[in-house]
Amino acid sequence: MGKKRRAAAAPARSPSPPRAPSAAAAPPEARSRRSLRRPALVLLLLAAGAALFAWRRGAAANATPAVPDPVTPEMAAPVRRALTAARAAVLAAPDSAPAWGELGEVCDAHHLYPEAEAAYAAAAARAPNEFRWAYGLAVVRDFQGAPAEELAGLFDVALRLAPRYPPARLRHGDALVRQGRLAEAAAAYAEAVALDPGLALAHRGLGQTRLALDDVDGALAALERAAELDPRDAVTAGSLAQAYARAGAAERAAASAARARELEPVFGLPDPVRFALEARNVTPLACEQRAAEHEARGEWKAARPDLERLVEMDGEDAGLRVRLARCLVALALRAPAAAELARALELAPEHLGALTEAAALAQASGDLARAVELYRRATARAPESALLWKRLGASLGPLGDLPGSLAAFERAAALAPADAELLHNWGTALARAERHAEACERLRGALGLEPDNAGAHLSLGASLALLGRRAEALEHYERAQALDPSLPTAEALAELRR
Repeated sequence: MGKKRRAAAAPARSPSPPRAPSAAAAPPEARSRRSLRRPALVLLLLAAGAALFAWRRGAAANATPAVPDPVTPEMAAPVRRALTAARAAVLAAPDSAPAWGELGEVCDAHHLYPEAEAAYAAAAARAPNEFRWAYGLAVVRDFQGAPAEELAGLFDVALRLAPRYPPARLRHGDALVRQGRLAEAAAAYAEAVALDPGLALAHRGLGQTRLALDDVDGALAALERAAELDPRDAVTAGSLAQAYARAGAAERAAASAARARELEPVFGLPDPVRFALEARNVTPLACEQRAAEHEARGEWKAARPDLERLVEMDGEDAGLRVRLARCLVALALRAPAAAELARALELAPEHLGALTEAAALAQASGDLARAVELYRRATARAPESALLWKRLGASLGPLGDLPGSLAAFERAAALAPADAELLHNWGTALARAERHAEACERLRGALGLEPDNAGAHLSLGASLALLGRRAEALEHYERAQALDPSLPTAEALAELRR
């Protein structure tokens, strides 16, 4: 992929969650109406929301702040588009909390933290009971290194709105640790563990803070549980080594230290709210990471938007167009896939991926002459690819070029002799050339690899019958019929049973 431009310089961020969050970690979707009617709590929340807005701006809560404008010409087009749309919505409805919140989330997703802070604060002032804006503001200010007192207040507001959201408890604990408030941090981690006992990072944080507070037994209990939940984490193993050493268990300390050296640190927090927000990042790097993950899992519908953005951002990259075409083919969108491949071949006429995918698409569409042309060019680029020779042979046969087809199959078999599909196709081509003894040999080879290949049984039966080996032919026809009753075996079976 060509050179990309990012929306803004981004600090290091936690990777995508390594596992699906537990049910206890689901973000709150509704709050008790009755609790919100309590006058004291309503007043507290309203005051907190107003403070969030006034805190950085020193303005009255009902004033309209300046709308942040982070858009620059250097940004990638999808980033500019997302930011411009979110900002326009605020300008059109400056009293709308959702519009301000949307702008905050788009800025946050692209690591534009000062702008996100201003937008979240404005959203929180207009909707002080909305968890997303309060939580977003707390996290962003934490990323910015806000003072301890400020962060404590911001997380307190968010946690009053969603007291049962474990990631917020854990992030609060992390913030408290960075401020040196270890006893409070331990309490926050303990609350996260109580809400989600399967949250390894909460157990790890609890163990580390207990160890710092000289509670060695408590630290060991929490860290051992963290290691059970996520044995891949180098940080947990390293902390366990320290705890074992403090407990006088030198052997176990040495073993944990050795394990820590073999592992990698795990920092990804299963946080559905933040995970959904980060999925809105449309910079080249973020799109590439998401697209690659979806492609690897065969999630073509999910991969498509990011691949389309990547092509938009770097339309001269033939490889990106090939990836998008492969995705479109998987979604049964052949016409747009063909257009992407045509453009890829314009950009790089001998691009192997483009040649291969375009040939396969032509073959599937019945344009065998075009498929043969492309496969020949592809085999010239990759003469050691058995797959390409096999596909070339399969395209030549129906065009009537049996010698060419057989030569291609022979070349493929020299490179990959244990390919059932290849042996089946090769045997069928030999039978068409009336070389039935050789056809039987290849077809038996295919059945040795795939005993339940109904088509190979049918083809072998036909060649055996033509060689006069009626009993063997009958056996394979019957087997083909049993495996796939839709195959045309009835007439041959009637003839062989006479």
